[in-house]
Amino acid sequence: MVAKILQLTFGGLTMGSIYALIALAFSLLFSGLGIINFATGEFAMVGAYFGLIALKTLGLPYPIAVPITLAAMFGFGILFGLVLVRPFVKGVALMEKALNPILMATAAAGILLTQSANILARLPEGERFPSVFGKEAIPLGPIQVIPQNLWTIALSVVLMVAFFLFLQKTKMGAGMRAIAQDRDTSALMGVQVERLDLWMCGLSGVLGGAAGILISPLFTVSPAMGGIPGLKGFAAAIVGGFGNIPGAIVGGFILGALEGYSAAFISEGYKDAIVLLLLIFFLAFRSHGIFGQQKH
Repeated sequence: MVAKILQLTFGGLTMGSIYALIALAFSLLFSGLGIINFATGEFAMVGAYFGLIALKTLGLPYPIAVPITLAAMFGFGILFGLVLVRPFVKGVALMEKALNPILMATAAAGILLTQSANILARLPEGERFPSVFGKEAIPLGPIQVIPQNLWTIALSVVLMVAFFLFLQKTKMGAGMRAIAQDRDTSALMGVQVERLDLWMCGLSGVLGGAAGILISPLFTVSPAMGGIPGLKGFAAAIVGGFGNIPGAIVGGFILGALEGYSAAFISEGYKDAIVLLLLIFFLAFRSHGIFGQQKH
């Protein structure tokens, strides 16, 4: 039983790390710009497609293709911010003021991205992102470890640590944290709010794109691939406390573990429903999440 629990925990960490990256993308834009980007799951899909182009079309080696893909996703995020986000955030200090229009706009953008990929980027059925480290399980103590899953966890943790250090140790990160506290006061103190808004959009693109690259060797690449991970990333952000960066990471790992345990001990067919029930519970009884602050 102990070995089974450890095995399920490792599997939960694998998916949880991906959900955590998507939750970070959600929380970054919410804390800084006061908006919810319901196209975040589609960012993962776009990142997977960009990665396939770099690897298979351009023939770039993996260590070069991944950074180029993330750079392209940074540019994609900035473009998304210029076209869609900026018109809604001018003069917005609280999410509630922009809730309805930005929810509709980002949801529509997600549908547009999915349909565009379906029309313009058809792939052979069952297409997957190449697995560099292999999918053959190797024994590690009492559990079997798939190298690709270990790589997924490791790269996710590296990205999370790099993102946290960027926010805490750089002048630009300090500006983003100041904006999250008070946009208007930050602007009065000389923080280049509009510029940092675009940087936050770009970073959300990087986080979403990284999630797409990491999930692609595990599942097939398709226009609709971002839907369920996007929803679970949103749920992870809610569980951790929407807008709370550490909470997004913890929420992602909680959801990953819950998904694995429920599939093993209840039913594989119910794992998504159980995650959604958890989301409903938090929305109904603890909408500020585990680490978020309750508003009075």
